[in-house]
Amino acid sequence: MTKLAMTTTDPLIMKVRKVLRSIEPRPEPTEKVRNDYGFDCWVCPICGALCLIRGRAKFMNYNMHFASMHKTPFWKEKQLIKLLARHKGE
Repeated sequence: MTKLAMTTTDPLIMKVRKVLRSIEPRPEPTEKVRNDYGFDCWVCPICGALCLIRGRAKFMNYNMHFASMHKTPFWKEKQLIKLLARHKGE
């Protein structure tokens, strides 16, 4: 049995919920290239660094790269504040 969607009459709660759904934790790489050594790599969409693709966990090295190079403290909260400020006029 599926769960019913939770709704409320408070418009602020519904706006926050909409914004939270739109926040993507990190951009996923879409471009694959072969490095100088002949290994397939993902290209980081933020900085262009190559992240080796290994085995079945294909985003493992990209996730480690993102966490060490691009993630800052409270990055999700900052994204939410930015999106709320943009949606304030709606």
